[in-house]
Amino acid sequence: AISGVGRICDVIQEVGSDKTGLGRWSWITLQGGTTTTRIISAYLPRRPNRHSKGRTVWEQHARYFQRKGDMRYPSTIFIEDLLRLIRSWISLGEHVILAMDANQDVYSGKLAQQLATEPINMKCLMEKAIGEEVPNSHFSGKGQISTIFGSPGVVTGNGMCYPHLYGVGDHRVMVLEIAALIAF
Repeated sequence: AISGVGRICDVIQEVGSDKTGLGRWSWITLQGGTTTTRIISAYLPRRPNRHSKGRTVWEQHARYFQRKGDMRYPSTIFIEDLLRLIRSWISLGEHVILAMDANQDVYSGKLAQQLATEPINMKCLMEKAIGEEVPNSHFSGKGQISTIFGSPGVVTGNGMCYPHLYGVGDHRVMVLEIAALIAF
């Protein structure tokens, strides 16, 4: 989730979301002086196992894209679409922060590998903030599938990964302090 509370609302320039209506991601854009920072919250669907077949976000996305004639995996479409957006924002000189449930390893997964390449060059901001790799994300798994990435120039402070089941949902809550990126 993304929210702006208090004085930060004075610099929110735009709010937006994935144009498909599938809820793949949403964002807020902060503008101060000559600096623009886009904060994105995203969910990359995973292929369902045999126990959840028929009731998943993956299948909802597959139906949507199949009706449009695209038979690729929803995760492939997601990654291509999100990377295209991030590249366009970075080409405009924006800072980008991406908080997400990637449903794949945030260090070695396909998305993480693409985020690390030119011209995006995004890194795991949580790792820097907590001084070690992020812990397993989901309460029933061992994988590191959730984190907060950032483009070069994003300045972080402290961060924390809460214990499982601390907040809403079945993933760890992650909190990251981001310094004001405002240039006048």
